[in-house]
Amino acid sequence: MPIIRTLLAVNALVFFVELSQPSVGELRSFVQTWGVVPLSFEDGPVALRAPVPAGVTLFTSMFLHGGWAHLGGNMLCLWLFGSALEKRLGPYRFLGFYGLCGWVAGAAHVLGNPHSGMPTVGASGAICGIVGGYVVLLLADRPAILTGLDLTRIAGATLLGLSGTVRLLSGALATPGSGDVASLAHMGGSVAGLLCVSWFAAGRYAARRSGARILESVGQERAEAGEGAPGAAWSTQRDSLASGCSLTLAARV
Repeated sequence: MPIIRTLLAVNALVFFVELSQPSVGELRSFVQTWGVVPLSFEDGPVALRAPVPAGVTLFTSMFLHGGWAHLGGNMLCLWLFGSALEKRLGPYRFLGFYGLCGWVAGAAHVLGNPHSGMPTVGASGAICGIVGGYVVLLLADRPAILTGLDLTRIAGATLLGLSGTVRLLSGALATPGSGDVASLAHMGGSVAGLLCVSWFAAGRYAARRSGARILESVGQERAEAGEGAPGAAWSTQRDSLASGCSLTLAARV
């Protein structure tokens, strides 16, 4: 099962847990507990804030949302850009990349608003990183022909970039504490995505190249040992073994 579907399901499930809170007070307490509250980091990220250390909320807050529009917008972007990025990185590297972008986004918000007692929730920071990573890999590939879905993603990335710029400028000009959009979290996630996606992608393809070199070395040794006609034998072995190797690598990354 693709990781992207798991993330979509978990986000939806946690949102319904939010909706199931019996009262507004209970909901506020739930969000205050599992959301990122910068003020709670004054004693360090491992400071116990019942029932979890403050640092853990950098991850748990990624699965909380402030309403149907917040959830729907984030999940649409996650599916639109995340599905393409998961195919490039592989499921486990994509999950690590998603978590890293979300963590950096939360940390940026904490560092930029150290005395705020307002909880911050949402996957927007991580998704900004996903969009940034997608743009970097798209520019690196420079495909000659773009599909309709590719064009949709490019248009979406452009709109998100413009929206993020407007939010960042409005946040910079606003009176401290007056806004409800964590602009620094969005910026932190975007920067993490732009800078780190190439490393995650390179790690996957380095493993594939390593496997290909091993196969080539084995084939050359057998050819030198005189096991059949070198060209034909190695060609057959390479085709059969490469198929098995690609399946093995795809299962591990």
